[in-house]
Amino acid sequence: MTSPQLVTRAVGYARVSTDEQVAEGLSLDAQAQAIRHYCALRHLELVTLLTDPAVSAGTPLAARPAGRELAELVTARRVGAVVALRLDRLFRDAGDCLAVTRRWDAAGVALHLLDLGGQTLDTSSAMGRFFLTVMAGAAELERNLNRERTRLSYAHLRQSGVYHSSVVPIGYRREPAVIDGKQRHRFVVDEATAPFVRELFDRYLAGEQLVELARWSNDAYPRADGLPPSWPTVLRFILNNPVYIARVPHGRQGDRRPGVPAVNVEPLVDESVWQAVQQLLAVQTRIHPRARSGDGCFGGLLTCGACGAPMWRSGGQPGYIYYRCSQARLGRCDQRNVRDVALWEELLPHLVDHLDPRRARQRQAEADPAQEAASLRLAAIGEELQRLTSVYTAAGRLGEREFLAAAEALWQERDALEASRAEQAAPLPMTLPPTRRELRAVLDRLSPDERGVLLRRVLVSATVKDGRLVGAPRLR
Repeated sequence: MTSPQLVTRAVGYARVSTDEQVAEGLSLDAQAQAIRHYCALRHLELVTLLTDPAVSAGTPLAARPAGRELAELVTARRVGAVVALRLDRLFRDAGDCLAVTRRWDAAGVALHLLDLGGQTLDTSSAMGRFFLTVMAGAAELERNLNRERTRLSYAHLRQSGVYHSSVVPIGYRREPAVIDGKQRHRFVVDEATAPFVRELFDRYLAGEQLVELARWSNDAYPRADGLPPSWPTVLRFILNNPVYIARVPHGRQGDRRPGVPAVNVEPLVDESVWQAVQQLLAVQTRIHPRARSGDGCFGGLLTCGACGAPMWRSGGQPGYIYYRCSQARLGRCDQRNVRDVALWEELLPHLVDHLDPRRARQRQAEADPAQEAASLRLAAIGEELQRLTSVYTAAGRLGEREFLAAAEALWQERDALEASRAEQAAPLPMTLPPTRRELRAVLDRLSPDERGVLLRRVLVSATVKDGRLVGAPRLR
């Protein structure tokens, strides 16, 4: 027979999800007061009251700080009952709920829920365990519905041009604002940290590598300035963030792309600078980690003409650097090596022709009408999306499925037009002389580092076979 002491000893548990609830203190206090009243009414001795502030319900009970302490008390058989206000304070996952309560039943510990649809629940009885199984599935369903509503709400905010994030990007500060009649946040430029972001973009565009920029950042900007420690991955995250050109990001975190203009963000970096940095970042991802020094002009830009694999740099002295097919290293390709000096001599006429000032002006003149037509079409798409959004937000006028079906084609066309405009508006990589002859002389005198910077801004890719270029290289 179970001892009276074990039956009457109980542990209370309370949890809230957000920091705002913790700051207010109302939710935790209300749960604690209800638990104390219930224990006094049922003649349970409340041994301790455990709280988990700012912990999501999706976190398994054993992974929470107070949840681990609760499990230790139950395992040590120091309590005979667990008391909580509602089931969602303990569990939102049906599998976790049933697995934990099954262990509690085996240890002789009953679960008491104070509010289960207006009634109390005690799992020491068969009927109580049955209702717990049913309500565990209902709690998981509610959590999944909340996730869907939150995901749809964030998607609607992104398409409406409202940037929503709990993390403030470096270079900004967050201020309360009213947008479309609702209380939101506005991200304004913070002059204390904005110079760091601007200088970071300028230095990377000038040819500095991420490792060098991490050293510079840690030396030039101490932590007292409110900036986090800088690693190359952190700096790449900043350089790839379209928020700095006042665009709402979309896509995965490691591959964020600019979406619609953000109505609640001030631009921090010029859009042409940001686009040029993205081109450099795209090239850097194709460079082998051991080939990222400034001496390797063609790092990440060469493709094997025999098997289509990337070609990696070998050799270490300037003038004696060559490139080798990555599959040839594994014995899967017989492509022979090619020296960077020979490639530069073959590529030079193509560069002179591409960078010829007269042709550059001609390309710009041809791009201007296309840019103007794209701008007019983008404005029309924006008006149509705004009309659809207003109809969608009006109750009962347009369903969610109909709105997404109508807006999907407009979103795709807008993204394609913006990508085309950004590519056409990319600036020339460097200040070039006004005549073709002087241009050839300048390119001949470039150092290996300067060649690398130029090629990574102008050359998209080149195919090499038998030590020579195959066809015309792809230039920006």
